[in-house]
Amino acid sequence: MRIYHWLLIIAAVVFLGIGVSGFWGKNAGLREEKEKLKAELDSLLSEKTKIEEEIQYLSFPENLLKQIKARFNYKERDEKMFIVIPE
Repeated sequence: MRIYHWLLIIAAVVFLGIGVSGFWGKNAGLREEKEKLKAELDSLLSEKTKIEEEIQYLSFPENLLKQIKARFNYKERDEKMFIVIPE
């Protein structure tokens, strides 16, 4: 009868060991995924901050007009444009 108890205990320990090792493997994979997601979150938060700063900058009409002129070569009706060609 004692042999059956020992065999049962050994079998239980083996099954628990297999379960724990599987859990550790899964935990390591989740830890790597967490680090990747954290890096992506940091990148997105940085981008969000830049966009908010640009929105704040462009909320003033003078700055918005400057950007429109710079990006799209916009000029007002009474405004002259000089093109400077570097030598």
